[in-house]
Amino acid sequence: MHTRRNIGGLPISTRSAKIWALIGLLLLVVVAAVWILLRVSGVQNSTLTSSKRSSVEAEVGTYQILQLEETKKTADEAASVVFELGPIEDFWELCVPQEFPEDLDAAWSFGLQLELSKECQEGFETYMFTLNPFLWRGSRSGAKFSFLVLDEPMNFERVFGDPAGDLERIVEALARPECRLEDGVVVNWELKETCHADAFLNYAEFHYFCHDNNVNIFWDSFPSFKDLTNSQRYKLEWQTLQEMNWLKDQCDEVRNSVPELGSESYPEEFAWLQALWDQRSEFVKQEDSGGFGTNSYLAVIDTLRELAARLGDESAALLDTGQFFGSFISVLASDPWKQINSKESLSKERLQSAIDLVIYLEQENIDFNWEWLVEHLCSNDKDDADSQELSCRAVINELYIEDMVSGPILEVVSKFEQVAIELGVYE
Repeated sequence: MHTRRNIGGLPISTRSAKIWALIGLLLLVVVAAVWILLRVSGVQNSTLTSSKRSSVEAEVGTYQILQLEETKKTADEAASVVFELGPIEDFWELCVPQEFPEDLDAAWSFGLQLELSKECQEGFETYMFTLNPFLWRGSRSGAKFSFLVLDEPMNFERVFGDPAGDLERIVEALARPECRLEDGVVVNWELKETCHADAFLNYAEFHYFCHDNNVNIFWDSFPSFKDLTNSQRYKLEWQTLQEMNWLKDQCDEVRNSVPELGSESYPEEFAWLQALWDQRSEFVKQEDSGGFGTNSYLAVIDTLRELAARLGDESAALLDTGQFFGSFISVLASDPWKQINSKESLSKERLQSAIDLVIYLEQENIDFNWEWLVEHLCSNDKDDADSQELSCRAVINELYIEDMVSGPILEVVSKFEQVAIELGVYE
């Protein structure tokens, strides 16, 4: 006779107990098998190709897998370039956080003893290659380069990347009639790729910086330079000296291997460039070249810059030399831009000019820097220190009250107001 147990008041035979135990064991085996399959599937999923992984990450939203890879960063990716200590655009802040003494002699001695860390020494060239030479240390063309956002911005990597190759591409282009645009006024921006427009600008800037180490600093283009303390000024000058020495080293390294586009090395090309220079109107010579028409190497540089703009290079189109011929002429020759780029105090009329230009740029799909525009208008350094300046808030309110703005204009004004508040220049 089988013994019985009582569980929860229900009689269960010994045989039944064994059967239920066996079923329980089978269930455990099934659960374990399912768990193993899920683990294997997870491992297999982790081997997805990078393209598939990207699509998966896009779908899972917040559950993204962030993968850091060692990839070569180009200067065109300056905003995302990171060296060991942080974003490359914060290089000096990260690498030289020290304050300089207020006394000149003490600051000079301090600078002589200051050394960059290993991480900063390794990141310095990356930092320099990302810099735009037309924004570097107070370029006079800085406003245009700060306002308009280019797909392929100019940088020192373009200048020093392959100057010999750039010169070869220039010579090849000048041998073709369609690239010479010989009448002095014709533009054809569609020839940008086939006529190597970028090479003309790259070599022009290489020639500019490396001809007798022609490195110019326009301190007067720094609106706040005169307001710096001695400590801040000495620190800025020390940083600039390091950058100038880097430029000199770059020139010394490649100068001897890069021929000069001059009358002896390239007589035919040089003669053609000089002839093109002579065809230019007196207005363009005086306005854009500062009277350098008789200086051959500067004439060559300005002519190369102009040709780059006429052939479609966007950076060249923002230079004083190229703005009459480049792809942004509709913007830079407009009255709204002239109003914006002036140093007049902010007024309703000046704000209306900015609104008109923004609407035009958005219609033409031309990218621009909202923050620069707002800060330039709301905190511009005025020539007349005694002038009664209206705040951005006051001017915007005046526009709201007097003009009853609506539609696209209202959208632009609202955006302008939002950015001004975010930048702290609203009041």
